[in-house]
Amino acid sequence: MKKSLLLFTALLILCLPLFAQEPSELSTPLAKQFPAKELNLELRFSAELQRLYFQVVAIADKADVDDLAHMGFFLPKAAHIQAMQINNKPTRFRIYSKLTFSPPLEDERILADDSPAQFCVVPLDDYPQFPEQIIVKINYYLDMPFEANAFGQDCISLSPEEFWYPRNLSQGTDISFKLITIPQMRLSLGENLVPYEDHDFRREHVAKFTDNPAKPLSLRITKD
Repeated sequence: MKKSLLLFTALLILCLPLFAQEPSELSTPLAKQFPAKELNLELRFSAELQRLYFQVVAIADKADVDDLAHMGFFLPKAAHIQAMQINNKPTRFRIYSKLTFSPPLEDERILADDSPAQFCVVPLDDYPQFPEQIIVKINYYLDMPFEANAFGQDCISLSPEEFWYPRNLSQGTDISFKLITIPQMRLSLGENLVPYEDHDFRREHVAKFTDNPAKPLSLRITKD
C-alpha cells in the first residue's frame, strides 16, 4: 500500500509542470488587427532633424471591431509614439508581444524579440459608447539619417518588414497618402515614383492606393 502511495505521489509531482503549463497557454490574450477600411497617412520629413513624422488616421466600422480581443496595429519598433486618440479623445496604448492572433499570422517571426515591428494595442474600454465609426489617430516619428545610394545621392528608405505604415496582414485597405518635404526631394513607393506639387518652400507628394497584404510597399526618399 505504501509503495503504491509513493508511486502515485511521484507521478503526481512529475505531472504538475504539465498542468501548470496548460492555463498559461489558454490565458494568452487573443489579438486582432484593427480592421481599418480607410487609412489616411500624412508624413512630413525634416531634413534638418533627419526625422520622418507620421500622422495615421484609421477608420473602421464599429460592427467590425471585436471589443473582446486586443485590437491594434503593427508599427515600427523604432517608432517614437507621441500620441494616440480614439474619436478625438486622447488615450493610452500598450505594446504586446505574447499574443495569439485571429486569423493566425502566416509568419510568427513578426513577434520575435529581434523583429523590427511591435504590436500596439488600442484600448476599447468605452466601446459601448462609441459611434458607428471608430477613428483612431496615432502620431509617431522615426529617426532617419541620410545614407548615400549607389549614385552618391542622399536618401532614406524603409522596407515593408519594418511596418513603417500600419498595414493589415489579412485584408486590403484603401490608403490616402501625403508626404511633405523640401522641394529637392523625390519619393518612391515600391517601384513607382509618386507625383508631386511644389508650394512655396515645400513639396507635396500625394497618392491613393489599395494596400495589398501580399505586396506591401517600401518607401524611399531621395535628394534630387
